[in-house]
Amino acid sequence: MYAEARAKVATLVVRTDVEGALVFVDGTLRGMTPLPDPLFVEPGVHSISVEHEEYETQKMMLQLGAGGTIENGLQLKRKPAGTPTPPEPPRPAPGT
Repeated sequence: MYAEARAKVATLVVRTDVEGALVFVDGTLRGMTPLPDPLFVEPGVHSISVEHEEYETQKMMLQLGAGGTIENGLQLKRKPAGTPTPPEPPRPAPGT
């Protein structure tokens, strides 16, 4: 049953050389590096973004097929000294 379900989705493995980077898939936060498990997504084109306040954001578009696995290792480049860190967007209060 597990193999049957895996054949219908795509598997994405994201690795980076920086711990604590945020991993977004199609604009939705999916975890923080190092990710403990692969990410499962619907087949198709997906935008992947890896962000860390001290490093330049890495973005890519990937075409993922049903039953396929893509593994990406990203090296983040440290921001130049003196680069201001953008403020975090306001977070909704719990329960709203």
